[in-house]
Amino acid sequence: TIKHNTPMLSLNNDYDSEDVKIFYEKIKKKLTKFDILAETKVDGLSASLRYKNRKLLKAVTRGDGAFGEDITNNIFYVNGVKHILPDNFPADLEIRGEIFMPKTVFNRINESRINNGKKTFSTPRNAASGSIRQLDPLITKKRKLMFFGYTIISDNKYFGNTLTDTRQILIN
Repeated sequence: TIKHNTPMLSLNNDYDSEDVKIFYEKIKKKLTKFDILAETKVDGLSASLRYKNRKLLKAVTRGDGAFGEDITNNIFYVNGVKHILPDNFPADLEIRGEIFMPKTVFNRINESRINNGKKTFSTPRNAASGSIRQLDPLITKKRKLMFFGYTIISDNKYFGNTLTDTRQILIN
């Protein structure tokens, strides 16, 4: 296991409009002005990608939030992971995001497993989690995992005024 530079917290789930209203009212008591961004949750495995001199150095799962598993050998086979960052990025930073398996890939893999008499994966999230932990990186590569970066952690540069700005930087 590897210690996180800063804790990786998890999100709370709300399942109905009443839960969201309670959350909103709680925030409103503490802040006078704030914006809300609602988005679809990417249901995967949280990961931290660490860069040194703009090169991907280490990848770690969320784990318990303080420590995570080293998945560096397999992260290079995940679509959407930047192996080298552009020159306008700080030399050293961390990108956090979700590793996930698209449902089309999940369905194709499960169909193949059924045809070969193997047990199917229960959910795309569990399939992604097991796939990124494979000892053989070529198995990870075959699973067609994706990475969705959601935040940048750096001491050296400010990445926009909003979460949307940060996401746009990560897509480009």
